[in-house]
Amino acid sequence: MIDVSQARTLAEARVREIEDPATPLVLTDPESPREFPWAWAFSYNSVRYLRTNAFSDLVPAGPIIVLKDGSDVWIANSAPPLEQWLNIYAAQHGLAPLPVPRSSPFS
Repeated sequence: MIDVSQARTLAEARVREIEDPATPLVLTDPESPREFPWAWAFSYNSVRYLRTNAFSDLVPAGPIIVLKDGSDVWIANSAPPLEQWLNIYAAQHGLAPLPVPRSSPFS
């Protein structure tokens, strides 16, 4: 098992892998990722969006998921609810499913 600090380092490394040099990316709340029983979810966006809050600077992507055992780091779909995407991954990898919120702004 890894701790949240190690997970943050893995999430930051994934951000470096996917960013375009012209559009630097950053974890938006690296000290407070969403925590699930078997993973952490780190949100990220462009540095420019965090400065301007302009829709045109927004990076439309789901969070970076880091498994608590450190075995995988992947990017979830951006459509809510996140638990739906985590459960698809869980079913494919033998992990416990998560409760899915009953209401969402898109249901």
